[in-house]
Amino acid sequence: MVIVPEQTEVVRKIFYLYIQGQTLGQIKTYLEAQGIKTVTGKDIWDTKTIQRMLTNEKYKGRVTQCFKRLSPKIL
Repeated sequence: MVIVPEQTEVVRKIFYLYIQGQTLGQIKTYLEAQGIKTVTGKDIWDTKTIQRMLTNEKYKGRVTQCFKRLSPKIL
């Protein structure tokens, strides 16, 4: 996972607005009014994209590593 400094502030702002009680639509409107582009350079945000960001474990700061559970051999 690579953290892109330019995107960090946008992600923080989205979480801040959400915690303040803003709806996905209100967050979308804010981002567009501020001229904040999506990661792909679009001027228009999709509320589904915002929702995915808010529910993505990586954006929340949780990292899950793959592991394999081994059970003891039964003789």
